[in-house]
Amino acid sequence: MADTEDERASSRGADDPVRHAPDPIRGAHHKMASRVRDERRIGHSQIGQLRRKFIRISTLAIAIILVTILLIINGAMSLFIGITLDRSLARIAGENPDAYVTDGSADNSLAAQFIPSLRTGTVDYYVFTVDADGNLVRSSAHAMSDLSASAEQELMSRLLAHNPDLQSDRTVKFEYDGEHFAVRVVDKNAQEEAKAEASSSSSPDKATSMTSAPSSSSSSPASAASGSPAASSAAPSPSSSSAKSPSAYNAASDGSGTGSEPDTADIIFLNYTEIHSWQRQLRNLSTAVALLALLVFWLIVVSLSRRAIEPTVRTMENQKRFITNASHELKTPVAIISADAEVLEMMNGENEWTQSIINQSKRLNDLISALVRLTKAGESQRFELTDVDISQVASDAAASFRPVIEQHGLTLDTRIDEGIAAKAEPQSITEIVNILLDNGAKYCDEGGTVTISAASRGGLRSGATLTVSNDYKAGEGQDYSRFFERFYRADESHSSKKEGFGIGLAMAKELVTRMNGTLTVGWRDGRIAFTVTLR
Repeated sequence: MADTEDERASSRGADDPVRHAPDPIRGAHHKMASRVRDERRIGHSQIGQLRRKFIRISTLAIAIILVTILLIINGAMSLFIGITLDRSLARIAGENPDAYVTDGSADNSLAAQFIPSLRTGTVDYYVFTVDADGNLVRSSAHAMSDLSASAEQELMSRLLAHNPDLQSDRTVKFEYDGEHFAVRVVDKNAQEEAKAEASSSSSPDKATSMTSAPSSSSSSPASAASGSPAASSAAPSPSSSSAKSPSAYNAASDGSGTGSEPDTADIIFLNYTEIHSWQRQLRNLSTAVALLALLVFWLIVVSLSRRAIEPTVRTMENQKRFITNASHELKTPVAIISADAEVLEMMNGENEWTQSIINQSKRLNDLISALVRLTKAGESQRFELTDVDISQVASDAAASFRPVIEQHGLTLDTRIDEGIAAKAEPQSITEIVNILLDNGAKYCDEGGTVTISAASRGGLRSGATLTVSNDYKAGEGQDYSRFFERFYRADESHSSKKEGFGIGLAMAKELVTRMNGTLTVGWRDGRIAFTVTLR
């Protein structure tokens, strides 16, 4: 019975589709881990740096475009609201002929279509009458609530601070007690001209209606707006023409209107807090949308850039794999050829043919080793950067190369400051210095000088600068942008007797780049200089 149950359990375990189904969570985790490994593999390679540079430039470009659009939208809206406020103040002051037309005709202006709340009859405004000395004589409120005496004095103080001469051609804006006001001094001449123009263009009946409107109004516009019993009894009936459309403040005043007294000025305080709040909400919303668009665009660029470089990454990986495999396959026949040549020398004696075979075999073996080193230099495993004494590394390399340089009839000049340190990988920075010194010894002019120098970086960032230079009179007109290409030789005919394969500088460039540094080349006054900059 136990055996039967075991067999059933075994059979159930083998046939159970749930047990053998792939785990979606484990598959997603594996896919994510693979993507992270791919990102790390290409992150420190040259193609990875080009990708990050493309992402930065693209993101910066779209950010500039979005900021420009925001500035245009908000600037245009501020200008539009400013023009609308000016028109509304002119309408309230009666400086616009339309302010005296009470036939209920619609306002078809652009401002009326976009900001319909800016109407004389629907916004809050206050009218102050001041004497020639700027003292408040009278005030009326066309709003839901009146102003206190202290608020009136404060508003007048704010106005006099911005417009001390009470010029009628200026619109002043300021904030008081959390509310925003647009203030304008009434231009009496413009008001009279607008009234005369409206009277001449209207029919006699309408002119009569406009003339009778002030006499039927209450003694104060403030009381009419506040809804008091006096205002209810004195306000025009709904059938009157003055109730059909907004009118100027003095068209609704009584016989003692604000414009009848000499040496006085009327000032209109228009409360546009609601419009300002709407503008601020639009600005905040547009900024949020722009930031969201920038984030979405960044995600799209990152995703598309990764897909775009995948074929290049695969090609580079295949190239490295091919070089590594081919080097292993080539070393064996090269070693056999070299050994056979040595056997022939032992049997038949040394001659120019066997010596040539041995020399070329050695050269081919060096080339294979250089290719392997270059491939490893381009691998994207992350360097463990530590604090390296650059002064010590440069001094040791100079001491090692001094006999070689002097053997070529050259002079080695060292200008190495003490205590220079930077973040680097010890073996790689040593390899870089050796490559540059070897290159300087090979290509220095006859009887010239090879100079190696090390110094601290200037500016805010710490680090080190290491330079290897040598005399090179033939350097004028050279294409220095190609000096770090693999297998590039300045002597295109390859007839130069200089040793080397043209991959040392490319290897140095790869190593410096992986250490987050830069390697540059320049020529001046007959000398060529290679400069390594490390953080």
